[in-house]
Amino acid sequence: MRYAAIIAALIVGSATGCVSSGPTDDPFERKFTWKSYLAGDDLWPQCKAGSAAALRLVYNADYERQVRSYDLTRRADGGWALTMNVRRTPTVNRIDLSDPLATWRGERFDADLTAEQGARLVAALERSGLDRPPEVQRLESDSFYWLVGACLEGRWRQNAWDQPSGRIAQAAFIGVLAAFDPSRIALPPPEAPPTLMARERLKHAPFAVTLRNGAVTDIRFK
Repeated sequence: MRYAAIIAALIVGSATGCVSSGPTDDPFERKFTWKSYLAGDDLWPQCKAGSAAALRLVYNADYERQVRSYDLTRRADGGWALTMNVRRTPTVNRIDLSDPLATWRGERFDADLTAEQGARLVAALERSGLDRPPEVQRLESDSFYWLVGACLEGRWRQNAWDQPSGRIAQAAFIGVLAAFDPSRIALPPPEAPPTLMARERLKHAPFAVTLRNGAVTDIRFK
């Protein structure tokens, strides 16, 4: 069974009772809290009038190949703290024998954004239609999509922009975020999703994330 299928099985079987505490470098914790993390379960309960603004952006560039997450929190001085993680396909040349799990942990990067940079990103999200999610969205694990959760002015919002529907072309925030990206790891461009025949040939067992009215409601095998 492929690595992504193993993760998906663990997520589907166990994640429903595991609540995310936020971004983590622990690959085992991530397996069991991925749905909760995507749903923003550690963010939306705290999102109320007077709470600090927070953003979570996840780029799924085919789950087996690369997943990037960006967590941003606005500080009291108006600037933003960014924690980023990039996980790429494990390969022999990326495995460190002194720390075999390092490649599954991903690479973490931290940075500070100015108030002006944060405002530019928020404005780009609003231009991209953050407040206008489709009624139902289905995000395939072997496709390319951005999933965003945002606590702004005490209100929680979620939306997704995927390649198969063409909505990813409307995501004006991608270029703004790329300018602040501290990783210097290339952002994979969206690709056409594999056909059903290709999925069967490659023995993919993709899972899908479902959003309804701008909220993650499910993650499961197709």
